[in-house]
This record gives sequence, C-alpha cells and structure tokens, in this order.
Amino acid sequence: MTTWRCGTAGWMSICLRRCRPWIRSTTSLASEYLFAGEAYMGGFSRSLPRGAGCRSALQARGGLMGEARMLLRRYGLRPHKRLGQHFLVSEAALARIVDAAELVPGEAVLEVGAGLGTLTRALAARAGLVVAVELDRRLIPVLREELAGFPNVRLIQGDILALDPAQLMEGRPYKVVANLPYAITSVLLRHLLEAQSPPRRMVVTVQREVAERIVAR
Repeated sequence: MTTWRCGTAGWMSICLRRCRPWIRSTTSLASEYLFAGEAYMGGFSRSLPRGAGCRSALQARGGLMGEARMLLRRYGLRPHKRLGQHFLVSEAALARIVDAAELVPGEAVLEVGAGLGTLTRALAARAGLVVAVELDRRLIPVLREELAGFPNVRLIQGDILALDPAQLMEGRPYKVVANLPYAITSVLLRHLLEAQSPPRRMVVTVQREVAERIVAR
C-alpha cells in the first residue's frame, strides 16, 4: 500500500444506510460512464495545459467526457476491462451521487476506485477528509496531478479488499461514496459492511442487476 497526501445496460446508484438499501436513481450506461474501448473516441488536442487549466479548457470542449478522454490520451491509458474500470463522465450523475451522500463540513469520506479523480474532487469540496483508494498504479500520476489543489485528500494506492477501513480512516466515523469497480462489487460491499467499523452511510453506483439483488434480500 502506498499513500500520498495531495495538496502542495443500465446502472443504478444505491444508498446503504444502516445496512438497508434503497434505489437512488437509474442512470444511462452509454452517456454517463466511459468504459474500456471508448477512451480514444473523439479528437482533442494534446497541447492543452495541465491541472486546473486543463480541466477548464476540456470542460469547455466536451465536459467530463472530454476531460476523461483527454487525460487518458495524455497518459497513454485505457480503462482496464479486467478491473471493471469505468469513469464517471456525467455532470448530472456526479451531482446526484454527491447530493445523496448528504455530506456536512468536517465529515470523513472513503472513496473506493478514485479513477481519474472526478468524484474525488467533488467530495473534497464538501467533506473535511477524503481517503481515496485506487488499485491501478497507472492512474496514480493522474490523480496526484488532478488532486494537487486539495489538501484534504489522502490518496492511497492499494487493494481495498486487503485494507482495514477503520485503519484507513484512523478511527473516525466515515461515509463511503464510490463509483464501484464492477468486477468486485459484491465482495467489496460485504467487506465494507462487515468491517469492524462499518461506514455510517454508503452511496455507491453498481450494476443494475446487482442493485436489484441487494434490494430483493
């Protein structure tokens, strides 16, 4: 595990509170997530500035979708199919996820699968601490750059299934807000909910059929 402190078909979003799930919203697979094989669709200049300047330019030229594609192009990356990677590219979906978390200033948040940092930035703007865990080492340089302006973000490269959430959060009460890697959704939910110190609230995106199985239990 490596840690950095930054700063110098259909899908459903479900909210788990006290282990009782409810369906938050139905989202469009094609328009709100970027999957393996889609990273190089569309054309954007490679000469854009980095960091916040890059984000401003990209948002003017294609929103979060344009930003995600450009970052992947610049770093020579593609979503990793084996890891179930998919990157959030919808402003509306992002807002719904963050609003559902009902964050208040000073709260601690655990994000699983930080990806390109889109959700991480939105969480950091509202929470006191965001611990963002990312398994894919290739994404760490992207995240360190994109999250450089957020001193309340702690970036961890590692496998969440091998980590103790209570230790990650240093004993603080916390919420989980995440766009979950679909390859490990079920086992990850179990890992979090059965932890010695489970989250006070979970707001996660999962595959539609997974959400329906959870709700049916």
